Amino acid sequence: MQTTTRRRLAMSAALMGVAALSGAQTIFDNIQGYTGWNTTTWTEVRGALNTPRIVGMQFEASSTAFATSMDLSIQAQLAGSVGGTVNLFADSGSNTLGTFMHSVSFPTQPVLGSTGHVTVALPSLLMTSGQKYWAVTNADGLFGMLFWHIPPSSTIGNMYTTASAASPGTYSQELQPGLRITGDPVPEPATLVALGMGAAALLRRRLRRA
Repeated sequence: MQTTTRRRLAMSAALMGVAALSGAQTIFDNIQGYTGWNTTTWTEVRGALNTPRIVGMQFEASSTAFATSMDLSIQAQLAGSVGGTVNLFADSGSNTLGTFMHSVSFPTQPVLGSTGHVTVALPSLLMTSGQKYWAVTNADGLFGMLFWHIPPSSTIGNMYTTASAASPGTYSQELQPGLRITGDPVPEPATLVALGMGAAALLRRRLRRA
């Protein structure tokens, strides 16, 4: 095989591998593009002295991917009044909180805006298709209150509320508030081989030129 042909094949393999890794992967989504939050119901997330209430939502990953972004249909009771935090946990296997995964804050002035949700970044957390996880929210401040809106497409799922982060929580089945998690797909073995072939070929080419 001629050198030029080998180089083209190597480049093609590398480009195929990059293409296979590009594009966002949906891990969970019950928002489904809905933005009419003023016409829906919500669950309240309240601060430490405002009849405290932390809200946890169980969800199941629909695909295996590295989670990089999370959208929440959440807003403050009053514009600019309070922010909040969401903690991600793996499920214990018994529909309760398991291993802690990550904590991230909402904007200090969460508003829904035209998108109908607030977006926060995640540090490439591996989530596995068919596995269950928990998103647990709390409001900042002593008297803060957040509204976590429920989309019309929501289904009944496991939820829990608690008056303290240290307490076990009270579990129930309720309509689940809006949550979307997206990320980067996990490369398949064939994709890794293609990337490796392309990288090796390019490295050989540079060494020969040196």
